[in-house]
Amino acid sequence: MKKALKKIGAIIMSFVVVLSTMSFSINQHFCGDLLVESAMFSKAHCGNAMDKPDAKENCVILDDLCCDDEIKQVDFPNNFENYLSNLNPEQQQFVVAFTYTYLNLFNNFNKKEPIGSYYKIPLVEMDLNILYQTFRI
Repeated sequence: MKKALKKIGAIIMSFVVVLSTMSFSINQHFCGDLLVESAMFSKAHCGNAMDKPDAKENCVILDDLCCDDEIKQVDFPNNFENYLSNLNPEQQQFVVAFTYTYLNLFNNFNKKEPIGSYYKIPLVEMDLNILYQTFRI
C-alpha cells in the first residue's frame, strides 16, 4: 500500500512539474463574430466551407473576407531556482534532517517479529523430569 501511494504521489508531482513548465497555444477560427473552430495542437480551419466539396475555392475567398484567426499563447513562468542553496547552513541542516526523519518515519510498521524470536532456547543436555523422577499424572 505504501509503495503504491509513493508511486501515485510521484506521478502526480511529475505531472505538476511538466504542466507548470509547459506552454501551449490555442488557435481559434472566427467566421464573422461566430467561433467556428477551436484547436489546441493544430491550426483551426473554416469548417462550413470545407465541408462542401464544390465550395473549396470559395473558402479561400471567404477566409480572406470575413474569417479571422486568433492565436492565444499561454506561457507559464520558468523561473525555478535552487532554493536549498539560498538557505543558511542551519536551515539546510533542518531541511535535510526533517526530510530524512519523515521518509524513515514509517519504515518498521510492516516488519513484525514473532513473539519470543529474540529469545534463544537453551540446548537440552539431559531430561530433568527423568533425572529427578518427577512425572505428571
